[in-house]
Amino acid sequence: MYHITTEPLNPEALAEAVTVPEAGAVCVFLGVVRAESGGRRVLHLEYEAHPEMAETKMKEIGEEVTRRWRDVQRVAMVHRIGRLEIGEPSVIVAVSAGHRQQAFEACHLAGSGSAYREAVRTPSRSGKGAWKDLESGPGPGRRSSRRRSGPPRPAIGCSCPGTGSWSRSPAAPIR
Repeated sequence: MYHITTEPLNPEALAEAVTVPEAGAVCVFLGVVRAESGGRRVLHLEYEAHPEMAETKMKEIGEEVTRRWRDVQRVAMVHRIGRLEIGEPSVIVAVSAGHRQQAFEACHLAGSGSAYREAVRTPSRSGKGAWKDLESGPGPGRRSSRRRSGPPRPAIGCSCPGTGSWSRSPAAPIR
């Protein structure tokens, strides 16, 4: 199960979705909206996404996890979009495996690999509804006033209304 949704997330349902008789361990990662980001107060977050692209990328991550750990039985990822309040889950990753070490390692990779995040973005600060790619910068012909050192950092982009900034959330997603 790889899904983008506007509905509140349910960790128990995602854990149940990956539970099979062959699995001796189920690991669930839950990413939640925090009240502070980079020293600034966060009122709420608003996520937008290209659902088909994000779900395809999530599936690719799940396939990579099952290739790396043959003991992994099932992988599920769900990411919520829309307005999320402080404390609400934004992303859930669930992995079942024969043993706990493989479940933990696979869940960690799926939760931090986040290749799908290029399809989950924040609206432009201009408020004109334009998409802003947080992975690769402002787009062709536009200059960014922000300089980054090192490789691009994968992130789920989201606006932090009231702060004039956006936040990065570590993670991955349920319906």
